[in-house]
Amino acid sequence: MEKVTTIQDKYKLSIKDKLKADRAYNENLLQNKVVPFDNYRGSYYTINDNYYFPLSNRFNYYLKTSFDFIVSLILIITVLSWLIPVISLLIRLDSKGPVFFVQKRRKNTKQLFTCIKFRTMFINDEADLKAALVDDSRVTRIGKFLRHYHLDELPQLFNVLLGDMSIIGPRPYMIAEDDRYESVIEEYDLRYKVKPGITGLAQSLGEFGFTEDIQQMKDRVLLDILYAKKWSVWMDIKIVGRTFLEVLGFKFKSQSAQSILESYQ
Repeated sequence: MEKVTTIQDKYKLSIKDKLKADRAYNENLLQNKVVPFDNYRGSYYTINDNYYFPLSNRFNYYLKTSFDFIVSLILIITVLSWLIPVISLLIRLDSKGPVFFVQKRRKNTKQLFTCIKFRTMFINDEADLKAALVDDSRVTRIGKFLRHYHLDELPQLFNVLLGDMSIIGPRPYMIAEDDRYESVIEEYDLRYKVKPGITGLAQSLGEFGFTEDIQQMKDRVLLDILYAKKWSVWMDIKIVGRTFLEVLGFKFKSQSAQSILESYQ
């Protein structure tokens, strides 16, 4: 029996073709190392489109879509109706510029949609190209607060109401980041099998924010793929609960992507 040595080996997906090109890195050399994306280039797998995902089932799809519509509508009416004016005032008092930051992202069909967030940075020319780093000088004072408690993501409830996003799903990245990750992480396309979400499995486990660690990013993508493959109502409930507690400051015992993966075998 072939020995399992990597997360990828543990998590087999149906693949139509072999790699289209030689891999440009040695997997063993990446173990336990931080490898900048700029020093790495990978190849693609061609994904078997006939592979079954739970949300390809019509009943499951409409169940999740109905949940998204009802919950987003309730939260917009009961929370955003008063929170938007409050946060808008704080943003305007803190720095010049619009209240909202809008940016093109990709949804599950790979088509572009306009993602809405509260603006957390000073106006700058790198907003569409460079993600926010730790202690980024572009982030405003109120922006730090909004980012810390993930309040900047709340306007995306309108994206959910419009059907471009879901409450739960893989996080949509900037187009520049998306292209970058897709070029270096195999099976990345499987994230597009479900709608992008305000929160997701990776985020509920404390995996969020920009990273230059290729292995950490690969683990996040694997968690996104795991969500697409193993989706259930119970999984969504657990993700919402953990995300809510994370926002309130509760910290869970750190779990590796592999340990999460094994729990769903």
